[in-house]
Amino acid sequence: MVTFVEQVSALETRVDDLAAFVHAFADNLEQPVFSAEESGFRYTAPGARHFCLLRCVRIVSGMYASMALCRAGFTQEIAVVLRTALEFCSQIEYVLASLDSDLHPQGKAAEFVADFFRDSWIAREENEKRIKLHQHEVHDAVGKSLEETIGRDAGEIPMSRLMSRSYMSFSSYVHGRYVECMDLYGGRPGNFHLFGMRNTPKDDENLAVLDTLMVTAEQCFVSLVQKLQMWELLDNCRELAIWYKRILREAK
Repeated sequence: MVTFVEQVSALETRVDDLAAFVHAFADNLEQPVFSAEESGFRYTAPGARHFCLLRCVRIVSGMYASMALCRAGFTQEIAVVLRTALEFCSQIEYVLASLDSDLHPQGKAAEFVADFFRDSWIAREENEKRIKLHQHEVHDAVGKSLEETIGRDAGEIPMSRLMSRSYMSFSSYVHGRYVECMDLYGGRPGNFHLFGMRNTPKDDENLAVLDTLMVTAEQCFVSLVQKLQMWELLDNCRELAIWYKRILREAK
């Protein structure tokens, strides 16, 4: 019988593959330079690829954090972190769906990417207005793109609605809603689990949620390879090529 610890470790190995992809992706772009004015590193001419890379960075970092939380049984905190990962995956897909034949984003996606890189400490101090990208717009655009690619049978729930359901489910943990807060109560005698919920039925739930989000992240990264035509990364790294083929095979 596979133990809980072994199952978490197996999931973490899959995150290692995503991390290898991120490093290869980053190495394929110009390196950021240090800005004395901003007291941090910045890209000199960022665009859609850089946006997707930074979203990938946050996704992988969040997945590693979720593994640590899973080992300690912090169910609610896993959901909070994974909500951001889910949002970042959808934003990548949103930008990819907007690309023209020259691989440049169009419409509001282009405005969103440009505004993302206008962010700075100075802009924040001056309280500059930012473009608001509502999540339902992202889900509508990505859902439509997916349905055009894989098709949709009559009577099936629209992809955009399914995406919104998942997003709102995780958002309930972010906002600490009543039902989710009370999910921390249980045991004999009853008490609030403030130090994690290891060795409870939540262990299996955590593993299932992490596995589902892992698949979402893996498919998102594969979409990046395909839409941005990043074949060079696969040609230059046998391990990445094997990973890519595995994800395609498992998706069938």
